[in-house]
Amino acid sequence: MDSALHSTLPRPELVTDASTLTAGRVPVPRALTATAIYGLSEAGRKASLLAGGNGRAVQQIHVQVPANRLHLVNVSTRGIARLKLRPRFALDGQERIVCHDTPPMYDSPPTIDELLREAARNHELERAYYAQATATRGKSRELDREWRSQVALAFLEDQTEREHCRIRQ
Repeated sequence: MDSALHSTLPRPELVTDASTLTAGRVPVPRALTATAIYGLSEAGRKASLLAGGNGRAVQQIHVQVPANRLHLVNVSTRGIARLKLRPRFALDGQERIVCHDTPPMYDSPPTIDELLREAARNHELERAYYAQATATRGKSRELDREWRSQVALAFLEDQTEREHCRIRQ
């Protein structure tokens, strides 16, 4: 039996078809339309109204995300694509990464590039957040093991404790 030399699943950023080629045979990059949800402060709501927007605290816009940036998008089970802006990850005062379940807040309506930059920063902090959580759990387990070991050694070294244990049996 022959083994497969190439993956049958192509990378999305490398896929082109006849409809994506122009007359000069240069591939046109494909994009996905995703929803970006963000918040506006009071100053941002005023700026939105002055610019002809709706002035709402929570804004929702549709952005085109290039195929090579699809890691910045979540797709729900219902097929709704959203830019990864929520949950929001940020550094606290002790340089630890914390998770907030709120969309990012702006004082003026952001550009699409700013939203993509925020999603990229959020994506990287998310990975670091989960790595930090894994390291913290590992450290906690190790401390628990050390404590149990110390308690066991203290029990074995103390003759009176072992005698109490024999009497109970």
